[in-house]
This record gives sequence, structure tokens and C-alpha cells, in this order.
Amino acid sequence: MRTVEAEVYEALKGAEIRDAIVTLLEPRINDILNDMLTDVMPELIQKLLKEMVEGSLSMLNKELENIMWETVPELAEILIKKEIEKIKAE
Repeated sequence: MRTVEAEVYEALKGAEIRDAIVTLLEPRINDILNDMLTDVMPELIQKLLKEMVEGSLSMLNKELENIMWETVPELAEILIKKEIEKIKAE
């Protein structure tokens, strides 16, 4: 003797019922997922953009610092030499 649970299980194994369940549930699941994504996506996008911008700024900051360490001493040396020449010429 089979239980009701076993009968339901056997009935649900059939492809027609499975297809019917999918057909009935798919639009609702899509709606729920769309609602969830609409709620979550702006925050997620903001978080990802913030991380990307912070990473880019950090990298840019390092590059700028390297350029400054190469350029400023050379520029200072040139300006100092010009000033010395100017003082000598007086």
C-alpha cells in the first residue's frame, strides 16, 4: 500500500506536471528576482564603483608620487643653478 506522499511524489515525477509547475512558477520567480535585483543592484553597483575608484586613485597617487620624486629634484636643481648663475652675474 502506497502512502499519499508516495503518490504525490510519483505524480510530480511526470514531465507534464513538472512543466506545468515551471510554467506557473517561472513568471513569479522572474518577478521576485527582478524586484530583488532592483533593490540590490544600485547598492552593489555603488560599492563596486567605489572600490574601483579607490583602487584607481591609489594607483594614480603612487604614479604621481613617483613622477614627483623624479621631476621635482631635477627642477629644483635647474632653478638653483639658474639662481646661482644670476647671483654670480651681478
